[in-house]
Amino acid sequence: MKKITLSLLIATCFMASSEARTPWQAVCGHQIIPSIFEEPMGNFSQNKIGVVDNGFIEDHPLLKDRLDKGWNGRDRNHNISASIVGDLQHHERGKTCSHGTHVAGIVAQLVPYIDIVPVKRGASANRSVDSDKAALEYLLTREDVKIVNLSFGIKWDRLGYSIIKLAEQGKLIVIAAGNSAKPLKHPTLIRLLADPRLHNRVILVGATEKIPREKLASYSNKSTPSVESAFIEVPGTKITSSVPYDSDRTGMKELSGTSMAATILAAAVGRLMTEFGVSVDEVRQVLFDTAIKHSNWKYYTANTGQGIMNFVAARNEFKKRAVAKAKSQAMDVSIDQPVAGLKTSKRRVNTGKQGLNIATTVVKTGAAVTGTAYNFGKKAVTKVIPARSNSSHS
Repeated sequence: MKKITLSLLIATCFMASSEARTPWQAVCGHQIIPSIFEEPMGNFSQNKIGVVDNGFIEDHPLLKDRLDKGWNGRDRNHNISASIVGDLQHHERGKTCSHGTHVAGIVAQLVPYIDIVPVKRGASANRSVDSDKAALEYLLTREDVKIVNLSFGIKWDRLGYSIIKLAEQGKLIVIAAGNSAKPLKHPTLIRLLADPRLHNRVILVGATEKIPREKLASYSNKSTPSVESAFIEVPGTKITSSVPYDSDRTGMKELSGTSMAATILAAAVGRLMTEFGVSVDEVRQVLFDTAIKHSNWKYYTANTGQGIMNFVAARNEFKKRAVAKAKSQAMDVSIDQPVAGLKTSKRRVNTGKQGLNIATTVVKTGAAVTGTAYNFGKKAVTKVIPARSNSSHS
């Protein structure tokens, strides 16, 4: 994959910005995280993000180097940017690739080193449900997809089993909560979330807006006691991303909705997975544990589930764990070694270097900028490599 050197913009709540330059930064707050390398270390070919939506413009500058081979669940082929026309065959009106292109562009901006697997669905009636099933069935064949983003209205009674099958494969399914300003209480959804086969691998994402501080957006669907264990909020208002040029001559457009919020969360999960080499289950739990809880916030609104995603806090938690792991591994390889003889001494020197390498690798994964583990590894080497003496021996 082509390497891209840039700073990563992660939409994060409660991050004051006096230098906001874009609608995204102005509305959501931001933190710019400069990468140490052109892209984080690791094998990202097995951590792709599947995006199921209404179509994608493959040659858009933001997407043309980012889209992996995809699938058209509506027409059962690989044409993910098929024009949608108002005819008897497709039962749709107008070209509607704008939404999918926008959603995919959010992933492309936030995690420019992770491939997107685009899966096209239909846009209306039974044909849409059938194409949704085909889309999810296709993703079951993609072991390299670890995160599935569903930013469209879900027919829970028709798609629940397909979602369970994805979860059983270890994939995390990120679902937009919807834009009807209603509480989520569909009986089939409630039963689905309680199904042990799901392994808690579904996240329902509501959208926030900044009026005057980040809170649940007026249009966003809301959490209820039955779904709050899976519900989190993410900035989703006035998000700028890619669209077809016949939708906007600049190729970029500002949209709002839980669709945008869900995609930001999916990208954040991908970032943390690849940067720290952790599972989707670990990332989900840490994002929920570090979310801003409304109970202590003066702009509290009810029915907000786990709270607002705090990406910086989640990332700091993984950095802390990486440092602890580096220390532990450095200790493990530099103690309890024999101490007698030249060969033993050489073994200890190599072991100390191994400790330093472990610490360095763990710390420099992605943009985990901290010298703590590196310094610890360096001390481990110093202990087993004595300073050279200037005296000569015959």
